[in-house]
Amino acid sequence: MKSLRHPCWSVSICLALSLGSTAFAQSNVATAHSLISGPVDEASLVKLNGNVHPAVHRAVDLGIVESSYPMERMTLVLKHSPQQQQALDVFMAQQL
Repeated sequence: MKSLRHPCWSVSICLALSLGSTAFAQSNVATAHSLISGPVDEASLVKLNGNVHPAVHRAVDLGIVESSYPMERMTLVLKHSPQQQQALDVFMAQQL
């Protein structure tokens, strides 16, 4: 029996394993589609009530800051589409 320590065998085995795992991962990923329907129109922005901390008000607003100013302790929460939520629920159920 030949030894598997030959460099060609090692490369072949690694290549086969990586291709197989990539194909498996791609088969389990749902196809995502863009939810952005067009360009952002700065003139038609919408204020979302209840999304600003109560301590923030006009009296303490210092105005526009430099674009390099760090935004610390900021959280952006996005909502899943119904299809995304259903896919997540199915995925989580399979994990149990």
